[in-house]
Amino acid sequence: MAVHTFVSEEIRDQTANAPIRTDKEYFEAYHTDKTECIQHWGGNTGFFYCHWIAETEEDIHSALAAQGMDKLIVTLAHEM
Repeated sequence: MAVHTFVSEEIRDQTANAPIRTDKEYFEAYHTDKTECIQHWGGNTGFFYCHWIAETEEDIHSALAAQGMDKLIVTLAHEM
């Protein structure tokens, strides 16, 4: 389980106004050989949650970095 926090309010606002992906597109974007994002929850605050299947926390960070998200969010992963 990961908690993602935007690096700034400006980035959060830009992301909120970006074109919307379908859930299918979102999950496909973060599916790699080592990771799979299977659920996500957001709101109108500065953070959101994702349920990941991954062997390591680094695998999650690598999947996010491949999509450029490491520049937009800070991620704290917790093993469940």
